[in-house]
This record gives sequence, C-alpha cells and structure tokens, in this order.
Amino acid sequence: MLDGLFVLILPLIVIGGSFAGFYLLRAMSLTNEYSLPRHMKENQMAYDAERLLDEIEAVVKQSSTPSAARQSLTRQSREVCDHIASALWKLYHLRRVRQMAEHHYANANIRQAAAEAREMEDRLLIEINRSLEVLFYIPVSLMRVDQAHRDNVADRLITDLSEANQRLREVAATYNEMRQYSYSASSAR
Repeated sequence: MLDGLFVLILPLIVIGGSFAGFYLLRAMSLTNEYSLPRHMKENQMAYDAERLLDEIEAVVKQSSTPSAARQSLTRQSREVCDHIASALWKLYHLRRVRQMAEHHYANANIRQAAAEAREMEDRLLIEINRSLEVLFYIPVSLMRVDQAHRDNVADRLITDLSEANQRLREVAATYNEMRQYSYSASSAR
C-alpha cells in the first residue's frame, strides 16, 4: 500500500506544478480511468478521443453558442469518449474469444461464434471511427459557428453526437446479447 502511494506522490513532488507534469499526470489518469490493454493498436483512438475532448471543451468555453447547447456539446462529447473506451474493451474481449475459438476448437458452432465475433469486431471499429470523425468535426464546426453566428449548426452537431452515442449503444446491446447467448449456449452443454 505504501509503495503504491509513493508511486503516486513521487511524480507530484518531482514534477511539481510544471506544464509537462500536468500532461504526465493526465496521461497516468487516462490509463487508470479506462484501463485499456496497452498492447491494443486501437488505444490511440481512445487517446485521440480524449485529446479531442480537451479541444472541444476549450472551443466550447470560447464559443458564442447558447449555454444549453454548450453544455449539451460538452456532455455528449464526454459520452462519446466513454463509449469509445467501452467499445475498445468490447473489441478486446471479442478478439480474445474469437482467437481462442479459431485456434483451439474444431466444433462448427464454435467456429460460427468466431465468425460472428469477427463481424462484431468490424462493426465496432466502424462505429468507433465514425464517432472519432464526429469528434474531429466538432471543434472546426464550432469555430465556423462563431464566425457565422448561427445556432442551427450547433444543433446539427448535437444531433450528430446524439446519433453517434445511439449507434455505440446499439452495438453494445448487440454485444451483450451475443454474450448472453454464448453463456446460455455454454451452460446448456
């Protein structure tokens, strides 16, 4: 326990209030917050989403859009980041299950489950990429809104974020259904 506390406090003492220290501590908290497997090549997606959220929050603070729209943009952007991290975890688990099924079992039902897992992996990656595209689009669009002073673009951004969140929720629900199906199939044996 004391060793863990020392590891957490030592960077604070060494780097103090420096600007680089802030980003180092933030990076440490990102790893702890999402606890994504370090060897996944898609981890950059979660990191990019988090950096984009920082940019969105900075642009939103300076934006002339109505307060309610700013709050909604910030909240939904955070939700997209959380959903991306959740989808990456699901992707990780799907890959593990699929790899076990492909390498260790010749049963046709298990092979079918592996094929379904592969399809779900592809859908998850498509939705994660779509969500990142929406996040990339928001800061630029908000700056455009400030230049044009139009509220309808902010409403469209909110709608885009809402749709991205809904798609990620649907993929997560499909994943949960597949997981329940695999549990029920394995318990029936």
